[in-house]
Amino acid sequence: MDRDRRDGSSGGNSKGRGEAGGRGRPGRYGWLFGLLAGAVFLGIGAARGELAAIWQKAVMICMECIGIG
Repeated sequence: MDRDRRDGSSGGNSKGRGEAGGRGRPGRYGWLFGLLAGAVFLGIGAARGELAAIWQKAVMICMECIGIG
């Protein structure tokens, strides 16, 4: 029979959700959300003109690495 648990959990099928009641492991297409979020933020940064600033910093870092800048 069922025993009383001291931690208050029901002992049912929790599927590893833990005490906080989180969603656990992302679904089969969880990576797709990350990919879309990255693309959206990349587009926002490009629309704001940040692409030129990032490119300039990247060029300077590369020139410093090879000893020119």
